[in-house]
Amino acid sequence: MEDLYRELAVNRARIARNALAGERDRTRLFAQSAAALEEAAAVLHHTAATGLGKPGRSLDAHAAGLEAAAARFELAADITRARRAR
Repeated sequence: MEDLYRELAVNRARIARNALAGERDRTRLFAQSAAALEEAAAVLHHTAATGLGKPGRSLDAHAAGLEAAAARFELAADITRARRAR
């Protein structure tokens, strides 16, 4: 079952990449992506705090990775805004 969800996620990522490639103003997409990553990180932190999840790499570590990715998306949105303002 996990493989099926992984395949679904890969497919959604492909669709998102295609949408991003065709988008002229990427600022909004970067900001929305950052927000989605932050929400996913919050869910992982909550799940870890309640003791759910599988052993192995901790859910908090995965959440930290999502938070780092969200920060990069926020930076990309800021850079795009700055370039557009010139």
